Amino acid sequence: MSYLSLALRGGIERPSAEKVQALASFFGVDTVDVTGAPRPPRSASSSPLEQALDQPLVAEIALRAGRLGKGERAFILALMDDARRRMSGLMDSGKESDSGDDRSGELASERDDGGDQAADSKG
Repeated sequence: MSYLSLALRGGIERPSAEKVQALASFFGVDTVDVTGAPRPPRSASSSPLEQALDQPLVAEIALRAGRLGKGERAFILALMDDARRRMSGLMDSGKESDSGDDRSGELASERDDGGDQAADSKG
């Protein structure tokens, strides 16, 4: 059984620092990503990118996006912008729900209408 396979199965309790560094280099990540140890806090002078990478799932998103083409990455950014707008709209409608103005149904009907339009155009 290979060392990597054994490590992934939890068969190695305390890998040497050299092995951890080799695995981190191979996968292109930091050693704390290999060990699962908590990251040390960044200083207040850290760049916005460094601060963002400290957030849960941001590094995973970046790693996956790095394997996409430029057009696919642009599409993902557009999806993220749309998701933020929709979530903001839902949050705003929650504040306004006391006044009876609830836009969450509008958002669902917009999605439904888009699907109907696609079906109508095909046949």
